[in-house]
Amino acid sequence: DEAMPLLESRYRVSKDREQRAITGLSMGGWQSLSIGLNHLDRFSWIGSFSGAVDENEIKPALEDATGTNAKLKLLWIAVGKDDERTHVRNEQLVGILKSKGIKHEWLLTEGDHSWPVWRDYLSKFVPLLFQH
Repeated sequence: DEAMPLLESRYRVSKDREQRAITGLSMGGWQSLSIGLNHLDRFSWIGSFSGAVDENEIKPALEDATGTNAKLKLLWIAVGKDDERTHVRNEQLVGILKSKGIKHEWLLTEGDHSWPVWRDYLSKFVPLLFQH
């Protein structure tokens, strides 16, 4: 309720949810998952680079897989095998998404919790955005 009005007042951004993406790395990846999956009325494209979210934080999205899948254009999650902070939590999240039938793309790569890994993710994620 604070960031979006600020962005909309300062930049020419679409208010169409299908033209909005949210992504982040590390803590920003957690925020992207939490905010994006709880605000599918505002975002269709969600990415998380080495972020993780507890299933309770996204419970409404998990409980309505059909509605979530209908609204999501892309849910993209990536983490490095050597990322001690979030690797296991991401594996758990992906397992939950699979069990609930939530469409997503999952990428487990070499690497740890660092900028070179995230830079690679950005180069893979951005070309997927706003493709219909």
